[in-house]
Amino acid sequence: MLDRNRMTQRSIWALWYLMFGAAAFWLLAGSIGYWVKLEWLPKDASGWVQAAGSVLAIFVAVIVPAVMKKDESRRRKITEVESVVGAYHQFRNLIQETQELLGSPIGSRNNGSYGWAREFVYDRSLDVIERLNILSLKSADVLFLKHVYDVRMLVMEFIKLIFPDDVSGVNDRKRAVDDLSEIKSHVSDLIASETLYLEKLKS
Repeated sequence: MLDRNRMTQRSIWALWYLMFGAAAFWLLAGSIGYWVKLEWLPKDASGWVQAAGSVLAIFVAVIVPAVMKKDESRRRKITEVESVVGAYHQFRNLIQETQELLGSPIGSRNNGSYGWAREFVYDRSLDVIERLNILSLKSADVLFLKHVYDVRMLVMEFIKLIFPDDVSGVNDRKRAVDDLSEIKSHVSDLIASETLYLEKLKS
């Protein structure tokens, strides 16, 4: 919305510059022609005005498309960074959800294993992996894809610990949650960095 307002404001200013610039140029050209007619200026002055007008037209024809192209490139970059930031936010939320899933003592027995909840945790873990696969398609950012890969591998390794019943105790869950916390911290730093960059692009 902010970018659209900025573009509208620039378009209005460009229109005003064009209107007043053209009016000022033709006023000057008409005045010089009149002064030449009254012999207040040499007869070749009108030729110089035409030459200056041609140069100005060429200048406008080159500069205006270049400015528009630069603005379009900037808007495209803003959209790209917004997409990356949005994907990072979704990713961080999914990491939090995964921490709660793997770290939860639901159904655990005295030794800390999942017990009756093994099937539930297993199915939910597979769902997390599927959502990570989908999330990886939302950005081509190398760091983003690396972190998604790391979380996916962590969950896949954890799934192997769910069976048999005497595995995936408290220590296994704590280790998984700690590893996820470290990745989530990196993702939060990247969100902050990309958000600052986005604000700089929009300013």
